[in-house]
Amino acid sequence: MASAAAGEAMPSGPGGVAPRSKLYQVLQAPYRYPGEDLHAELAAGRWLAQLEAASEALPFAVPPAAGLREPPAKLEDAQVEYSRLFDVGPGGPPCSLFGGHYVSDRMRVMEETIRFYDFFGLRFDRDVGIFPDHMAVELEFMAYLAGQPPTDTNRGSFLRAQRDFIERHLCRWVPQLERAVADQAELPFYRALISFTAGFLEADRQYLVSALRQVAE
Repeated sequence: MASAAAGEAMPSGPGGVAPRSKLYQVLQAPYRYPGEDLHAELAAGRWLAQLEAASEALPFAVPPAAGLREPPAKLEDAQVEYSRLFDVGPGGPPCSLFGGHYVSDRMRVMEETIRFYDFFGLRFDRDVGIFPDHMAVELEFMAYLAGQPPTDTNRGSFLRAQRDFIERHLCRWVPQLERAVADQAELPFYRALISFTAGFLEADRQYLVSALRQVAE
């Protein structure tokens, strides 16, 4: 059974990785606590190069990634900013990466995300500090769905699953996160990251709506 465990890439299906799936895979990495390997990828520009390559191959336009060219200069800077924004704070972090924090019933949100994962045979293995409504986990799930090779019989169902998940979850709470990060971020990288993410998610939602309309015709 495929796993949605924190820290593990979800399978993208045979035959290579579709551009949308690849972008979701790349995008989820900086939403985890930055370690030495991630910081090295950001500092060397390798992460951004992957993001831009996937963006250019998409069937729709996404926001420019210019602000992402300024990652935190030092690993310690990245860790302090990440913790300050997303991990700690009186009453909780000022910019939570858990979608359930933006609604009145977080337990219902987590149960619903797990039902989505279970329906597609994916197991969520909880890691320390990671829950099923975490940004990185939800992006990994979208990477999995977008990476499944379409057939005449399953194309519509996979498109509907992606549209339903992105509308019920990511596109419902990420705009609130974007506003919070815009107010709270001290370094430009995380402000640019969430701005790019919000723009990409809305563009992908519109793409899915259009693709489903074409399937129905």
